Amino acid sequence: MKKLSVLGFALAAVVIFSFLACNKLDNPTNPTSESFVYSVTIPYETEMNVPSDLSEATFEKPAMLLFPKDDPLYPERPIKFMVPLGRILKELNLTEEQVTLVREFMAEYRECVKNALLPLRESERQILQQANQERSRVMEQLKNGEIDRQTAMEQIRQINQRTREALMNNPVREQALQQLKECWENLIANIRSILTPEQQALFDELLTKYKNNRGGKGTGPGTRP
Repeated sequence: MKKLSVLGFALAAVVIFSFLACNKLDNPTNPTSESFVYSVTIPYETEMNVPSDLSEATFEKPAMLLFPKDDPLYPERPIKFMVPLGRILKELNLTEEQVTLVREFMAEYRECVKNALLPLRESERQILQQANQERSRVMEQLKNGEIDRQTAMEQIRQINQRTREALMNNPVREQALQQLKECWENLIANIRSILTPEQQALFDELLTKYKNNRGGKGTGPGTRP
């Protein structure tokens, strides 16, 4: 009886595992699945080109950067303007071959975005490093009695303010934005290149429709001002 119970438990575990595995294959977030292509949304380039947030310096700790999730297909931050690319593609009745090519184009697009944003994030690390060096000098002066606590607090507040302004006005953001635009344009051009003339016409029509409705109903969730 005990052996039968163990066997029954093992069989149940196999069934559950198989069920979960099948569901995983159908998961729309799986980039190898057809449903992924038809469910994907992509932020506009300006939504990707955002500065990192700042965890401000205090007496107890240096400043830290809170990097946004830069994956254009799975961003983990508020996004205001999204292109429902998958919804548009679903209207085109793509062939299996076209779907396979679109997946490749999306992988290229993601890599392009990554390469565009890497210099931006590195420049932000340099801004942070300079801010923390300034903070260290203030803390050293406080420790040596050269300034009082109130003065040190005010100086650190000014450091935090300058750092936020530097992140927001970072000139590398403009360079990144231009590259992000090129990533987007290449993605759209690549998709159009594999479409029939009829599909191209519908693709252009739907894409224009959603771009003209930017910020309106149906363009995607988000709260970024």
